[in-house]
Amino acid sequence: MSEAAGPSKGLHLKQRRALIQLAFQEGRVEKIGDLKPDLDPKLRAELVGRKLIQQKKINRSIALELTDSGWRWVMENLDSELPAKGQVAGVLMNVLKSLAGFLRANRIDIQDVISQRQVIRRDDPEESSKPSPKAELLSAAEELGGAAAPQIRLRDLRPKLGNYSREQVDAAIRELQIEEILSVIPIDLPTDIDESDREAAIEIAGKPRHAIIVRRR
Repeated sequence: MSEAAGPSKGLHLKQRRALIQLAFQEGRVEKIGDLKPDLDPKLRAELVGRKLIQQKKINRSIALELTDSGWRWVMENLDSELPAKGQVAGVLMNVLKSLAGFLRANRIDIQDVISQRQVIRRDDPEESSKPSPKAELLSAAEELGGAAAPQIRLRDLRPKLGNYSREQVDAAIRELQIEEILSVIPIDLPTDIDESDREAAIEIAGKPRHAIIVRRR
């Protein structure tokens, strides 16, 4: 891959090594001496001037940290030319440790990485075992009185469904109404609703509806 344009153009091989090394040390070292092999002060000052790294004085030490531009350079230039192997042995070990952790966490085979195959993600078993928005909605409605309640205000129901987006909750309400498990009703008397009712309302057939009635089965 060609070098990134702009402030990162024409970087010295040792500067490239230092940027990639920083990235695989979580973007930061607490002391300049922790970046080994040492980076020449002139080369380091040039990276600071190009806004690829920043220096921060902490007590008697100087910490080095990648900037947003530095992270971007690393993302775009991971396969750029680096110094001889003696300069990159430490970098390689950090890369391999990070890669091993990533493969384990995402259950990806090393062969997929080596062959550069596209990985088709399977459904997360934990996600697939979670209750559906419809099931959660009915469970929340039950807590608020269920079929025994004359009506359940959406302003009281929505806070119990915080694990789902508003769009998911609205879709669940509409499906349950189609399945005749609940009815969605407006509250027409203006004195009976407040701003929280209006904010929680769902629009059906062009009309805001503020409550549901769970039908007896």
